[in-house]
Amino acid sequence: ESMPKRPGDERSEAFMAEVRALNDQFFRWASRQHSSSSDKLWDSGLRDYLRFAEKLRSDFSDVLAGAGHDSVLEVGNVFVFGQGDNAQLGLGEDVMEAPTATLLPMQGVRVSQIACGGMHTLALCEGGAVYSWGVNDEGALGREARGGQLALTEGETQGSESIPERVEFPNQEKMIAVSAGDSHSVALSSTGLVFAWGTFRDSSGKFGFSPSVQTQTTPLQVALGDKCVEIASGTDHVLALSNSGKVFTWGCAEQGRLGRLQESLTDQKQVKGDKHKWKESLLLPAAVSGLPAIIHVACGSYHSFAIASANGDVYGWGLNQYGQIALEAEGPFFFPERVPSLSGRRVKKLAGGEHHSLALTEAGEVLSFGRPTYGRLGRTDISPDKDDRHWNPGKVSGLTGEVTWVAAGLAVSGATTRKGTTFTWGSGDSGLLAKGEDESDNLQPKVVPHISGRAIAIEFGGQHGSLLVCQDGNEVPPAKRRR
Repeated sequence: ESMPKRPGDERSEAFMAEVRALNDQFFRWASRQHSSSSDKLWDSGLRDYLRFAEKLRSDFSDVLAGAGHDSVLEVGNVFVFGQGDNAQLGLGEDVMEAPTATLLPMQGVRVSQIACGGMHTLALCEGGAVYSWGVNDEGALGREARGGQLALTEGETQGSESIPERVEFPNQEKMIAVSAGDSHSVALSSTGLVFAWGTFRDSSGKFGFSPSVQTQTTPLQVALGDKCVEIASGTDHVLALSNSGKVFTWGCAEQGRLGRLQESLTDQKQVKGDKHKWKESLLLPAAVSGLPAIIHVACGSYHSFAIASANGDVYGWGLNQYGQIALEAEGPFFFPERVPSLSGRRVKKLAGGEHHSLALTEAGEVLSFGRPTYGRLGRTDISPDKDDRHWNPGKVSGLTGEVTWVAAGLAVSGATTRKGTTFTWGSGDSGLLAKGEDESDNLQPKVVPHISGRAIAIEFGGQHGSLLVCQDGNEVPPAKRRR
């Protein structure tokens, strides 16, 4: 008996058929021209091939975005855990904590992706809607909201911070991905448009959302010029991957996290001259130079990653004092650097925390590197008691089964497997291990208890976390190869 097709399968099959047809046509042309020595002829043929390839990337940007967000084809329920004293859990103003994973009531809405910011959360729902909850002081929820559990009553114009409510987008755009930082949020539409709201901060305080706006309280389209297929947020910076493989960055530039400005232009304390023009160079998106075509981007708090589409090489930039970029030199790095310790290891997904990072390989293994304290690296070959620097990636111990998803928080890590099991390790503070009243650290991965269903993904915020759980009991379908 054949399995029913999941949403998006038809588009994926159509995309692959078009790719095969283009490659077959180019191969036949190249075979006929093999004896030709005309550089102009070969240049013309290659230009035609690249032109058609770019058109395919544009026409099927939704499929490529799905490849960058494996969970987008799966839907389930949201479970929350950790601290809720600032409404981060979405369970109402009276729920101060959830020591174990607790179902978040969303009135029948099914969720395909979650993103946890510093003190807020976004949920991407089936059909392209986005819901938000948590702290809205800097506009991170993208909607009018006040404290308190009650939703709108007659005559009121504000909703609640403490329960999930819908974010409205211009022209009723449908979203396919979300990301969240400390006080900003980003969403990617099915048409390749990027929307953002909230604000960015730097070491001096509030930095602003754009050169002319300090706080953006509702979604605003970001002027990129290219259609995008993936987004990622650090604490106060954003990466957007275009359908042509370019990486655009904006936000706070300190520690080199934008990857496109020399050191003297990353800190406003050092900048001389026209401050407004300088601010524009940070808050308006611009492409990162020195990178090949990219297929995946990821952020840590103050560092960034990109994976090359041609050969899987990993590039990193930003803060690296604990080796969280997996580069031997301490840095920080203000422009992209190829990461030899990760390149050639078939890494398909990266996740960054504050001072550590995780890499998921195509074989389902997890590598960790960076700061070891509290057990956040989950490795037996290093001591979590010594606050050392561990730049060389090593395998995380104790993960059973093929891992399909990884996430990193401030001092905590998590993973889900193909069978839907969830593991957490690292600091037990704030209930971020979701193991109950026991707040001891997990020095190696341990299974998260009391979850009914098959976990697809886990995410961490500042003191809260979320799980996306399916109830069908099936295994996670194999992830599509990126190359």
